[in-house]
Amino acid sequence: MLEPKLGSRRVEFGIAGGIGCRCFKRWCDNAMKPYARGGDRTHMGIAPRGILSPLRLPVSPPERSRFLRPAVLRIPRHPQGTRATGWRIDLDGLNSRSVPDPPACHQPLPDKPSISIADSHPHGDSPGLTDSTLPTVTILVPTLALAERRERLLRALASIRSQEGVMVRACVVVNGSEADPALVDELHRQPQVEVIRIAERGIPAAFRAGRDRVATTYFGGLDDDDILLPGALAARIAVLRGPEQPDAVVTDGLIRSASGDRRRRRDFAAVASDPATEMLRENWLLPGAWLCRSDRVGAWLFQGMPPFRECTWLGLRLATRARLAFLPTPTVIYHENSPGGAHRTLAYCLAQPAAIRQFMALPLSPGVLAAIRASMAGVCHEIADRLLFDEGQRLAAWQWHLRSLVAPGGYRHLLFTRKLWWPRRWLAAVVR
Repeated sequence: MLEPKLGSRRVEFGIAGGIGCRCFKRWCDNAMKPYARGGDRTHMGIAPRGILSPLRLPVSPPERSRFLRPAVLRIPRHPQGTRATGWRIDLDGLNSRSVPDPPACHQPLPDKPSISIADSHPHGDSPGLTDSTLPTVTILVPTLALAERRERLLRALASIRSQEGVMVRACVVVNGSEADPALVDELHRQPQVEVIRIAERGIPAAFRAGRDRVATTYFGGLDDDDILLPGALAARIAVLRGPEQPDAVVTDGLIRSASGDRRRRRDFAAVASDPATEMLRENWLLPGAWLCRSDRVGAWLFQGMPPFRECTWLGLRLATRARLAFLPTPTVIYHENSPGGAHRTLAYCLAQPAAIRQFMALPLSPGVLAAIRASMAGVCHEIADRLLFDEGQRLAAWQWHLRSLVAPGGYRHLLFTRKLWWPRRWLAAVVR
């Protein structure tokens, strides 16, 4: 109820009880309905600027009307497009704080509201994500879901679920039309796994589709036949939360072959000084050895990615656009000679020139671009050699050999011409 205060031109009132002004009470009660229900304080509509108690308002009608007009609560948009109804806003401070001056009567909202995992997932509840106090991670797993790779794929998913200290989910992107229906059904029954089906085949399309479904703080990738070591994600997140606050982190890994395990790279000092140049000398990025912040690394990471040499692309892309950190601790096991791998196929070999052209489109230094351009001659020569001796296609081998000669530094492969003219060597390749 309004009570005039003697000797003052201001009126003091409270909203804890009833409000004398009927029109103001009706308008304010609509804004205070969530509080009347007792518990749910997720009101996202209009809140009066006079919720504070006690509050001083000017007696002058023009000033009072200006001060009592509604104030829309502006909610920051989530970087990944989360709807505003998923945010939980704490308005406790608006009920207890007393502000004498009208311009300060509305307490600003926090810059980073707390988000529950279930609300932040745009496609329903994420399986396995229940504790909002732990960092949340999504691991993208592109796969063809072939029957012969079932055990390796399930082993990779088990290594993701076994990570401690994080809330992790695997986003399995089944791409192409060769998937085994029984395996796909089994993937749907796996805990902490989301399955996506896309018609386009290839790792770039799978990564783009999976990145659109990321609703967690961090995201990374893993081949369907590789393994995350225990504590891998926790170690990477510790680096991302360190004082440097990098956008992405790359770690060392173990390469597993028939002869045993070996470290990929023990010293990252040279890589940290010039990542792009070191990438051309030796690939320092294994498929499952990276992790990014979702709010800083978006879908641009996979735009323009070639169908093969995806690790080289990711390394160069991160080196040119993101702040990178390196951790020399191995966190992943990469299987070098995995059955069904694409790195030894003819399609992989034929796709190298197109990948080099896509690398040259990146904003790299002139020296790095010159080194990439110079590698075109060796790639074309490798294709010519394979077409001649493995496939027996002499005409196609001639075409790629000529391309290698006109490329920068192609004179080094001039002697390969005699092999193309040598009938006995060519006939042996055809018979074989």
